Amino acid sequence: MKKPLFLALALCMVFAMAASAQAAPSQIVSEGTYDVVVYTDDTEIIAEDSTGQVISSGTAGTDDSEVIQAAMKAVEDGTVVIAAGNYALSSSIEVEVANPAATPTPTSTPVPSGEPDLVVTDISWEPANPANGDTIVMKAVIKNQGNAPTPAGTIHGVAFTSDGNLGSKVWSDDFKTSIAPGEWVAVTANGGFSGATWDAVAGTYTIQAWVDDVDRMVEENEDNNILTRTMTVSAAAPTLTPTPTATPTPSGNPDLVVTDVSWEPASPANGDTIVMKAPIKNQGNAPTPAGTIHGVAFTSDGNLGSKVWSDDFRTSIAPGEWVTVTANGGSAGATWDAVAGTYTIQAWVDDVDRMVEENEDNNILTRTMTVGAAAPTPTPTRTPTPTPTPGQNTYGADANPTGNPIGGGAGYTNIVSRNSADFIVDTKSELISALQSARSGDIIYIEGNANIDMSGTYNTRIPAGVTLASNRGENGASGGRVYQSKQSSPPSTAVLFRIDGQNVRITGLRIEGPEKDTTSVSYKPIGIYCTQQNSEIDNCEIWGWCDAGINMAGTGGSGMKTGGYIHHNNIHHCQMDGYGYGIVVTAGGVALIEANYFDYNRHSIAGDGVAGDGYEARYNICGPHALATSPHPFDMHGTASGSTTIAGDEIRIHHNTFLATSPSGAYPIAIRGVPRVGAYIDHNWFYYTQQAPVWQTDGRSGITMTDNLIGAAGTLSKSGPIKYV
Repeated sequence: MKKPLFLALALCMVFAMAASAQAAPSQIVSEGTYDVVVYTDDTEIIAEDSTGQVISSGTAGTDDSEVIQAAMKAVEDGTVVIAAGNYALSSSIEVEVANPAATPTPTSTPVPSGEPDLVVTDISWEPANPANGDTIVMKAVIKNQGNAPTPAGTIHGVAFTSDGNLGSKVWSDDFKTSIAPGEWVAVTANGGFSGATWDAVAGTYTIQAWVDDVDRMVEENEDNNILTRTMTVSAAAPTLTPTPTATPTPSGNPDLVVTDVSWEPASPANGDTIVMKAPIKNQGNAPTPAGTIHGVAFTSDGNLGSKVWSDDFRTSIAPGEWVTVTANGGSAGATWDAVAGTYTIQAWVDDVDRMVEENEDNNILTRTMTVGAAAPTPTPTRTPTPTPTPGQNTYGADANPTGNPIGGGAGYTNIVSRNSADFIVDTKSELISALQSARSGDIIYIEGNANIDMSGTYNTRIPAGVTLASNRGENGASGGRVYQSKQSSPPSTAVLFRIDGQNVRITGLRIEGPEKDTTSVSYKPIGIYCTQQNSEIDNCEIWGWCDAGINMAGTGGSGMKTGGYIHHNNIHHCQMDGYGYGIVVTAGGVALIEANYFDYNRHSIAGDGVAGDGYEARYNICGPHALATSPHPFDMHGTASGSTTIAGDEIRIHHNTFLATSPSGAYPIAIRGVPRVGAYIDHNWFYYTQQAPVWQTDGRSGITMTDNLIGAAGTLSKSGPIKYV
């Protein structure tokens, strides 16, 4: 005789039944606690896996048995969770039990810290004042107020519901990029049980936005995911009365300012074509209105040209965010013809008052432009060497003005003296004890002949203000060695050193990882993981970290150097296919990367490509050894953002030498989207000639490439070439 239905279900899954008339996915179901979840909203029943992929769906109350049965069949060895709700089972559901055990518990006690925490900070809709018959598009701003970034690749879903007859549930499920702690994004409904929009019906409605509504990720607080707002739909479309001189309220409005004015070329000469640009920032308390032109007018005194303007940016800018716009029109064209002289340039944002702002009197910024009498004649220079003479050349790493050899080591002058140390160590226990005792301003010195095995010890923290040093380069010394060897059961992310506060310096060390070839492994060894500003990593040899030698995560800052200063290191053999980063910036990280020697890395410098990511790379040499798989030395990944793909914010690559000439896919630079500020590539030396040295995917803008040498002989290219893929 077969077991009763509910007993059979209890052996393999959690089957929660509730009398509530409004069913919803269980708020205690978290990513990783189930393989398949079944839920209903009284109109549709859905079975989906832990990544949000729909396995089966149907009409609630009619297809419940079939959908639940499909959910059972989708799992061979795992957990099926049926969320609280009302289900009508028209036929028995048979479950095969291979290993009967206690009923699995879908709940997990959230860790009090160290997890993301998503909340909805605002709900909006378009049109902002809907009338009967309008099509309503729902939007929400979601923020991570937790202590860890949200998981990349996981759907950051938001469900929108309404009481009354406004429409069935709609949702946003296309945002999958990690959100750093303290950051927020705006999402738009792109799907629903009856389409992604609502048909407005006159009335007043309670609108609910529920982030992570089906618990795809673990959060610090699972009870703060819902925000409620009231929407009023009028009986007829209102008659708009223009108000040309509206008085802005003192708060609750955007406030656009111009933070800088720039032009290309940066040093124009008589006869050049000048393109004007400006970054604009919303320093107000509300986002700018979507769909409204965020115009900027550029004017000049003298005979430089008539007014030009930018009028093609219409995306909402959240408070505290900024974008860079480029002139695309004008009274006599979108550019100016340079005429020698000095000019006062004015950039005026929202010059024709298309939006209400908190302050209408701070929209103008003025700069001075000097146009030279004639364009300089560039002179290609000699073949660079790994240790070029500082300041001798104009192109490539030979221009190194730092006064220290590229890659550090012999000849490096800024070496920490052993006599200045507060702690001197040469064993693992001494190093860990010193790091636990050190305070800001202290120096921990690792003996030059030390070999400290840190295998099996991870996330060793370096406190704020502490210097960790050895003697690489002093009288030919290699520097103290700190290393990890292969482990049988390492954590998924195996970090050696974690910079735990600002103003940390790591200098003069050899930092060796456990994975030095291209073999894929199931974990991610990282040499140095830094989330703090004003960190400095210099004169080190770093190798064998198949995820990343150095990861700068969410450092941000007022400038690249504030985000992190990585200079005069030899970084090599970070090679694993799919990773293999010498240096990587993630989660809004930035860094100034200067005078390093790179070789045998898959990507010597890379970025995740999320908003805020960026780097300046200058006076670096990328050696001649490129890998067979996706080996381009400098890289910025792309991240979907609305209908476009962004590639971080700002990337500056200048005065670097790229020695690799093969394989054919070893093009030096890849930009996989459109940077929000721009990628500026100039005065580099590319030995590679098989294809264009710079590739751009998912876009054809945002890159300025001027004055680079191509080929070992150094042929000057005034602009490009760029390959668009």
